[in-house]
Amino acid sequence: MASRFHFVALGADPEVFLVDKDGQPFSAEGLFGGTKYKPKPMGIGEGFFIQEDNVSAEYNIPPSTTAAGFARNIEKGLSYIRSRAKKLKLNICLESALKFPEQHLTTKHAQTLGCEPDYNIWSMRVNERPVPPKLLRTAAGHVHASWKDPEPDQVTALVRTLDVILGVPSILVTKKNERRSLYGRAGAFRPKDYGVEYRTLDNFWIGRLDYSKFVFNGVTKAMNRLSDDDDGFFLEDVEEHQPMIEDCINNYDKDLALHLVEHFNLDCFPH
Repeated sequence: MASRFHFVALGADPEVFLVDKDGQPFSAEGLFGGTKYKPKPMGIGEGFFIQEDNVSAEYNIPPSTTAAGFARNIEKGLSYIRSRAKKLKLNICLESALKFPEQHLTTKHAQTLGCEPDYNIWSMRVNERPVPPKLLRTAAGHVHASWKDPEPDQVTALVRTLDVILGVPSILVTKKNERRSLYGRAGAFRPKDYGVEYRTLDNFWIGRLDYSKFVFNGVTKAMNRLSDDDDGFFLEDVEEHQPMIEDCINNYDKDLALHLVEHFNLDCFPH
């Protein structure tokens, strides 16, 4: 059983695609600057950075301690990319998987996926680094949860619970796409010295303030539920439903999602 959580803040590093005036995917490479190892300040406030991640624009927000602040920061960063794209006669696109024209994928950067490994919280193994498909590229909405004195058993409990509280309900408001053939399968995470990066969610939630607030509240709700789980029954119930949770998320199974929502009495993303 995980020890009690003392929430600190929530951050995120969403990825955004660009499209041209005809709606065709357009690489962000060379348009924004910044790299994984040296992100570029966005100039819109402390803690906002941008980087070119493969063919997408990825931005980082400062950690937030409230749902309203988290949602404002997500929108502030997204507005920056939208404004820069408009000046280039481009638009943003919040699809999670797009097939790019081959001429946008010829560089070494466009052929490199993933800067470091992530892990599967259910198997406790490293997820295999994907081989770049010929045309398909994906975008996500990773969240970074921090709490006081994080411990490995807390990371395990939290990520498994986030699959239930965020991953499962996300299936009811997203359409099936090819992203999970590369990234973001159930239980995808990276351990951090401040807590954890949860990597399962698509980027669908960054375009709506109410969705961003739902994500923030989902993380704090998961921590509270685990902190109150003195007898360990809740976490045990989550772990007993592992096959169903993984199947639901990995295969976009809405019937399973509805069953799990009812079983765990889950809140759902607003419609």
